[in-house]
Amino acid sequence: MPPLLFLLFGLVPAGIANRHVSLMRSSASAASALAFLLAVTTAGMLLRSGPVDVPLYSLTWPIKMSLGVYLDSLSSIMLLLITFIGAIIIRYSISYLDRDATQGRFLKWIAFTLGTVLLLVVSRNLVMFTAAWMLTSFGLHQLLTHYSDRSWAVWAARKKFLISRLGDVMLLAALGLTYFCLGSVEYSEHSLLRSAYRGPFTLQGSCISELWQCAGCGCRPANKQRPNQFGTTESADAAGCIVDGTCDLCCDCLGIDGRLSFEARGYDLRSGPYD
Repeated sequence: MPPLLFLLFGLVPAGIANRHVSLMRSSASAASALAFLLAVTTAGMLLRSGPVDVPLYSLTWPIKMSLGVYLDSLSSIMLLLITFIGAIIIRYSISYLDRDATQGRFLKWIAFTLGTVLLLVVSRNLVMFTAAWMLTSFGLHQLLTHYSDRSWAVWAARKKFLISRLGDVMLLAALGLTYFCLGSVEYSEHSLLRSAYRGPFTLQGSCISELWQCAGCGCRPANKQRPNQFGTTESADAAGCIVDGTCDLCCDCLGIDGRLSFEARGYDLRSGPYD
């Protein structure tokens, strides 16, 4: 699966990645090409069979849920977009950072970040969605501090870190409210959200509006993770244009997919569930 393929790069120690740059280059290029081919294949399969919901592992503690993959038309479009542009960025990074002593580390974290965004796209429930969201923020932080000797880059990364944590708090609040109100975090249970919101006044129905507001507030800071969106326009010079451009791509995909993933599954972040 493409997300796991990229996430494995995060396990490579930075020192080893920098010493074996040629291997990191070929591995990242091969992984991006394979991910794009799989995304094209997945899109073709969805055209024939419709949405795919595949539970892979069930958990009963601390909450009942199933880890797995959920794919629909929106997911396939986002997979194609992210894997295609991700392949271009990896190819460009290899040329742009040629002979850079830390190129291996950069390729490690760009591949990891792409993997977390892909995991967010195919997440089957809100727990996976939230976890992927936080991992993406972690990957972006590592990219922004790639040149740690540049003070402006570190300053921008710290501001991004604070904004990101605000989004995390709101998403966790939405996750907690979802489970408290409806007893489930599965996308497959979204019909319960509609009935709870449209039905008679109950404790569950009364907190749905707060749920959507928390989710919407949690999605909005994703675009604010982009450094030049909250007053650090100098970060492009401080961290390098390839790093800043990569952050822009991931934040765009994260913000767009975050909101669309909720809304396509019946979660209207402006008010409540809709038909």
